[in-house]
Amino acid sequence: MVACIKLNNIAFYVEPYTRFAGEVGEQRTFFIQGPSGNFLEFKCFQDKSYIFKAE
Repeated sequence: MVACIKLNNIAFYVEPYTRFAGEVGEQRTFFIQGPSGNFLEFKCFQDKSYIFKAE
């Protein structure tokens, strides 16, 4: 998805980075601004079981 966004010259509001590295809930995340002006956050978890897991 990041490659597609870059290919289409869409600006990142927050560049992709890793959040909670090495912890439960580790994820890659970034923000872009949608066509209506809203900010959209995209996340990709290291392990799908982390999505709703609490420590």
